[in-house]
Amino acid sequence: MLREGRGIACAACHAGRSRPALAASLKGFKLWKTMTAMQRWAIMDKAAGLIEQRKETIARPLTMENGKALAGATGEVQFAAVATRWYAEEGKRAYGRIVPAWLPGVRQMVFKEPVRPVVAFAAWKFPASNVIRKISGALGAGCSIILKPAEETPGTAVAIARCFQDAGLPAGVLNIVFGEPARISSYLDSPIPKKASLTSSTAVGKLLQKQAADTLKRCTMELGGHAPVIVYEDASRAAVPRSQSPRHRPHHSSGA
Repeated sequence: MLREGRGIACAACHAGRSRPALAASLKGFKLWKTMTAMQRWAIMDKAAGLIEQRKETIARPLTMENGKALAGATGEVQFAAVATRWYAEEGKRAYGRIVPAWLPGVRQMVFKEPVRPVVAFAAWKFPASNVIRKISGALGAGCSIILKPAEETPGTAVAIARCFQDAGLPAGVLNIVFGEPARISSYLDSPIPKKASLTSSTAVGKLLQKQAADTLKRCTMELGGHAPVIVYEDASRAAVPRSQSPRHRPHHSSGA
């Protein structure tokens, strides 16, 4: 079933019904790309303001879904507002350049243009910040986006997307899809999206990279790892634990 509002299309993907978001994203892209960077900035800036106003409301489902402390969840939602403003501002600075010509009477100019719709897959660990990097990064560049939030944290993504809807984002520019990951990854088989973004494990990244290769999609991926931290001899050893998250585990080595 596809439910489409002013600015967001939400779809639950079932057999035979997994493609409405593709058509919606293409339609939304054709409108969004024709708007000026200042027009896109105005909508994104308003969305950032709404995220900031609603940060305590959005933080509650984030805590319920993710298990993060409410204070941390509120801070993460605040970051989502800040990041949205940053991407909106960067969209105004997508400068081209003049290339010196080889022939007299010739002027060579380079323009930056949006690549077309984007398919993005978000992770559950940071339900607001990971989602907003994908949404605002695409919108700031003039692209529409189809976003699949993590199955564990859908409510946070919907609450953030609602802020963009209420800010006046045109229909089809932002599309949220839910369903089986394998079925939604079939979006990569379509020629409509021209870019894929993923935050996940290395194994999943390799799989989707291969799938995206058939249609020559550009890919941006943040994949798994152990987040190593290098501590030099002249560093303050006492300050190291305070500066790292609990997931880091110290490893001592005498080697270079």
